[in-house]
Amino acid sequence: MAILTVGDFTQSVAHRDIFGLGEACGEAKVTLRQLNRCCGPLSEASAVQIHPLPVDKLEALADTLLEFQGPAELAIWLAAIS
Repeated sequence: MAILTVGDFTQSVAHRDIFGLGEACGEAKVTLRQLNRCCGPLSEASAVQIHPLPVDKLEALADTLLEFQGPAELAIWLAAIS
């Protein structure tokens, strides 16, 4: 029987999947909070589009949202990445 070490696990696809999803979920949560402050309450449709975005897109949105003046600009950004 093979023994799985911590090093083996941290290099595994399972580790990347588990912790990558956690990172994306946390990034989505923070980005959604920031969007609510900058654009007002988000529609359910916008939240549904944002939540599954990969980390790199969430980070790009988090950077860009600082320039948004309202929900229309968020809609344009979401349409552009679709």
